[in-house]
Amino acid sequence: GGGGGGSSSTTASPTSVTVTPSLGQFTTACDVVLLKSNGESIGTSKINSNGAATVALNGYTGAVIAQVRGGSGCQYYDESTGALTDFGSDKKLSAIVDTTRNEVGINVLTNLAAARLLDGDKLAAGKTSSDIQTENLSIQRMFQVSDMFATPTRIGSASDKLSGTSEADKLALKLAALAQIAADRSTDIASLAANLASDLAADGSLQTLDAGTLQLALKAAIPLIAAPSTHLAFTELAD
Repeated sequence: GGGGGGSSSTTASPTSVTVTPSLGQFTTACDVVLLKSNGESIGTSKINSNGAATVALNGYTGAVIAQVRGGSGCQYYDESTGALTDFGSDKKLSAIVDTTRNEVGINVLTNLAAARLLDGDKLAAGKTSSDIQTENLSIQRMFQVSDMFATPTRIGSASDKLSGTSEADKLALKLAALAQIAADRSTDIASLAANLASDLAADGSLQTLDAGTLQLALKAAIPLIAAPSTHLAFTELAD
């Protein structure tokens, strides 16, 4: 169950959080922001060459909202097109964990759960840590991932391939499948993430995505980003 839907990888009092956003790897021109549940800023950092950003907690404990925010020069590697794609100032992607932890991934799945929890850039009125756990766990079960906040295997170029079938590799493949769905719908993964979030936020159900579509997209993504030695195992995963 992914450690209660967002509580894994914790320590008693972590001093910083390493945040790894992924729609494919982000470039160094992108900003990561950490917020308290009330929307107050904890800190901001640029993404480094490894696709991650480390932000000091400055003694804060409690629920954390992590966001990657677009801007001038900010791009991500689109696994379906094999090209860098702009992530403009009108775009952001969010994740919410119910307590501080050492590492937080931000991706399409975490953004789906956040859509059910956020009011703007703060936790919606009446939402509690229990609600955060419930929404996060719901998305993890929906997409069958053990921990959507874990760092997926990074894909930042056409030469980057999944060489194994670890949980990090499986998560990366599922994110790549969503990029494939976006391409099939003549859009980009950032726009698809926003559309899926709007869909889910309304009633907690996804009308715009079904299991069959995801299965086909997983199979289409396998030859694009996975080494041949993993193809059989990943095909079984899709099934």
